[in-house]
Amino acid sequence: MKKIIISIFVLLVAVAVVLAIWFWQDGKWSPDALKLEILGPEIVQAGEEIEYLVKFKNNDKNRLENVDLVFEFPTHSIPLEGKKQIVVQELDDILPGVEKSIIFKAVLLGQKNDVLEANVEITYTPKNLSAANKNKTSFTTQLKSAPITFEFDLPTKSGQGEDVEFFLNYFSNIDYILQDLRI
Repeated sequence: MKKIIISIFVLLVAVAVVLAIWFWQDGKWSPDALKLEILGPEIVQAGEEIEYLVKFKNNDKNRLENVDLVFEFPTHSIPLEGKKQIVVQELDDILPGVEKSIIFKAVLLGQKNDVLEANVEITYTPKNLSAANKNKTSFTTQLKSAPITFEFDLPTKSGQGEDVEFFLNYFSNIDYILQDLRI
């Protein structure tokens, strides 16, 4: 009789452990459940208008609430909508399995071969949890050409002690006004 009681007790403990693990796993939330990425051109010409596509997907079974997105344009860029280098957007809840995307447009400026980085961050709270979570990612684009070319206009001859006058001509290859230029 003792063996039967011990067997039943061991069986009940095993079932309780399995149920506890199952419920614990069911309520557990992973920060990897939100997939976040930025898509865009990897190489562009300076002054070219580009689009960054920010995609995010809720791969979890919980709804994501209190969702805030922060997008930071690269240094030396001109955002085309809103004109702010950092865009903060409050988003609707993201239901399980739902994928959304947002487009950010800009003109990138800089020197030839500059590597410019865009950043995005999403903060959210999974339903039934109190802790806020954060996912971040970035995307880099390289400039393959500069928006300005320079040419010197120098005299072909000059004598010793003679003042020389020369000109520096510069040309813009883009359709945007360039301000605060320094040589």
